[in-house]
Formats: sequence, structure tokens, C-alpha cells
Amino acid sequence: MATRRYEGEKFEKSNGVKIIDALTIEEALQINVNDKPFTVSMRTPGDDEELVRGLLHSEDIIKESSFATRIDVIKENENGIITIVNVAVPEEKLGKGYTNSRSLLSVSSCGICGKTELGDLAFTRQKIIKSNQLDVSLIHDLFDMMKSNQHDFEQSGGTHAAAAFTLQGDLLCAM
Repeated sequence: MATRRYEGEKFEKSNGVKIIDALTIEEALQINVNDKPFTVSMRTPGDDEELVRGLLHSEDIIKESSFATRIDVIKENENGIITIVNVAVPEEKLGKGYTNSRSLLSVSSCGICGKTELGDLAFTRQKIIKSNQLDVSLIHDLFDMMKSNQHDFEQSGGTHAAAAFTLQGDLLCAM
């Protein structure tokens, strides 16, 4: 579980009652590329390998989508939570996301903020093929499936999740 139990005080009007509450664990993760610090991401521990791989591929740090490098744990904290990893990427596999001077700020955004030049923006302008579209009537069921896999949220009420589904609505994974 990515939660810890803490003693707290719950207030209703002017009365305080001692309670035990579950809070989501958050820890910083430093990601090194080729033994050099690259970025730090705040995250809920667990699924760290998937987080690192997804970040490096989506930010064009690794330019070849099929390339899967080894991720080495460099350091853990006193609770056994990974705090530093290193990813060895051969120079020919490094993408523009690594070679430009972008400050990789982890935010929920479209990805344009932080780019150095307009020329760094890549738009494929590919037309969406009708057969590759999700049936919009599945959306509510997909959210329900994702929610049923959010065990930490049930305890803490304060975690986010992501899920991947097939176009037919089959759950591939939820994290």
C-alpha cells in the first residue's frame, strides 16, 4: 500500500476528535541518465519502473519506442523506498528531449511549456482513423473499472490513477 497511518484530529464545528487516518505517501525520485542527474519527479512509490520508462519515452528522451533499457536502483531511503535510479541509454538512442535544454518540469500540461524553441514542437498531423476510436458510451464503465482498482484512494481519498484499456473496453492495467 502507498499509504501510511497517522494520528490526527478531526474537527466538526468546535469539537475535535482524535482519529487514525491514512495519508498517501509521496517521495521524490531522482532519475539519472547515463550516470548524470536528469530530473526529479514527485510520485507515490510503486510502479517506479513504469513511471521512468513512460516519462523517458513520452518526453522523447529515448527516441526509439521499442527500446527498453535496464533501470538500476542507485539509492533507497531508510524505509526501502527507491529515491535514485539510473538509466543507461546509448547515445544513438537518445532523443531530442535529452539533447535540448528543456527544463523537464513535471506538470499536468500539454507538453508545450518548457520547450526551448518553436522548432522543438513536433506535430504528426495524423488523421484519426474511425476504427481506432473508442465508443464514447464505454467511458463511464471505464472510469468505474479504474476506480475499482484505486485501492489507495479508498483508504486516503487523495491519490490519482491512470488506466489503459483496449478500444473494446478491456482493462490492460491500472496504476
